[in-house]
Amino acid sequence: MKSTLKRILKKRIVVLGFIDVLVILWIIWSEGQIQYEPPLDYRDIVYPLDSNIYNTIIVTIIVNILVLIGETKMSYGKAFGNANLILAIIFFIFITCCITWGYYYITTRIGSGVIDECNILFFLPVMLFGKDFFVNIATVINLYVSLCVILTVSCIVYISILFQNEIR
Repeated sequence: MKSTLKRILKKRIVVLGFIDVLVILWIIWSEGQIQYEPPLDYRDIVYPLDSNIYNTIIVTIIVNILVLIGETKMSYGKAFGNANLILAIIFFIFITCCITWGYYYITTRIGSGVIDECNILFFLPVMLFGKDFFVNIATVINLYVSLCVILTVSCIVYISILFQNEIR
């Protein structure tokens, strides 16, 4: 007999959700370690967006998209049972909450200086296309929203494939 923990860890969606929770905890911890100078005007306090936190959010979303696409390819035409469908729906609700929280977090920050040649995530595109051209196309919030739409669509496709397999 297999242990329950081994069965749970074989499901990539559960492992992906666990990694997402760890990333969220790291972001909360990292944000708590940043100290800002007190602003001169206390009425409109807007803090800058840390590029490391933004990079972590973007890379986590890309990893989620890639794993969901891989799971969708693996599950196409196979019957896995009702448990995978329930896990996928729970994961979708969790991802939707994380996307909403991330959107709020990014929009309440000043995103200037995140997309430039000093940021390792954007070094190559900025060098290839130039900073002015790339920044006009890809802003901090536009890139985040685009990746979130792709993640949501891939999650919905995965759930629909599992649902179709369940009906058969």
